Amino acid sequence: MNKLFKDKKIKNSVNELKKEIKRNNKVINDQMKQFYKMIEKLQKDRAKFEEQLKQFKRL
Repeated sequence: MNKLFKDKKIKNSVNELKKEIKRNNKVINDQMKQFYKMIEKLQKDRAKFEEQLKQFKRL
């Protein structure tokens, strides 16, 4: 195993894959944040709609 890591080609490939994984994780984290923001917005909109519906039913 150590001999494999000493080989520069394999070492470079491993480092490139690590960088790519980090980039992909960053993209995934950004998309998750956007998703959670969208869910929060939808929940707020639903709460507003339910309040308006209650007011409408009172009339």
